[in-house]
Amino acid sequence: CLSGNKIKTLPASIGNLKNLGYINLAGNPLQEIPEELKYLDISNGGSLFRITVNKSDIGEENFKRLRMLLPNILIS
Repeated sequence: CLSGNKIKTLPASIGNLKNLGYINLAGNPLQEIPEELKYLDISNGGSLFRITVNKSDIGEENFKRLRMLLPNILIS
């Protein structure tokens, strides 16, 4: 759970966390979504099943990017 930490960027190395099952990023004004996040999707060998974000915090474009990079993940 990383909620409410005012995180603006995620490191590209987040894509190495293949065993990560859930991440809560609500309350973080993410400005950039790294391409490497796609490696957490089950279609790319990852274990992520859910990610929590506030669309109002990250904006419509970043929310769409999350959907594109993580097509098999519940985004709430």
